[in-house]
Amino acid sequence: MFTEQVIEFTKLIGKIILLTLTCFLSFAYGTALSMKIEHPNFKNLPNSEFVIFGVIIIILIYINLKVFGILKAKKSRIIIKGNDIRDRIRLVADGIPLKLDNLTIQTTNSGKLLVTGWTNTVHFENISRDKILQELDNLKKSYSELTKSFKELNDIVKNNRLTIEYHMAYDDAGKSGIGLCSEIDGKLDWYIEK
Repeated sequence: MFTEQVIEFTKLIGKIILLTLTCFLSFAYGTALSMKIEHPNFKNLPNSEFVIFGVIIIILIYINLKVFGILKAKKSRIIIKGNDIRDRIRLVADGIPLKLDNLTIQTTNSGKLLVTGWTNTVHFENISRDKILQELDNLKKSYSELTKSFKELNDIVKNNRLTIEYHMAYDDAGKSGIGLCSEIDGKLDWYIEK
């Protein structure tokens, strides 16, 4: 708790220093530029150096806009709707599934958190175990990325003592889901013969 406060305070100080530096340099640049325009023959910086300093000021302003959240950075597809996803994650504990792209997360009454990935393979006859293993690995990475971005998901697992199970399935155009394989406690079970 104390460490988090120190980190947040340090970030705040860094933001204030960056903003102050940008304002000071912008003011100095604006003053020098207006003097250059009013008195072109006055001993001042050459035009090329004015352009360089102008570009530096623009970059500093851009960095400030990013740091203060005015321009949002896209970290990943999952984080784009951060607050919406955070609210939906809280509902997972109540048994309401969370669906993101090719990923579904839901709890069961038997103390399990099911993390289901839907294969990208369009035609069932094209499914192969190698492709499914690759997609299962991607599913686990996506879930790991999600837990790093949204600590609420870890809290649900911990507070409800849930066991995590990974499942890969084939979506038959929304008609039904066909199980392909599962990984439970590191043990892989196949539901298909391919």
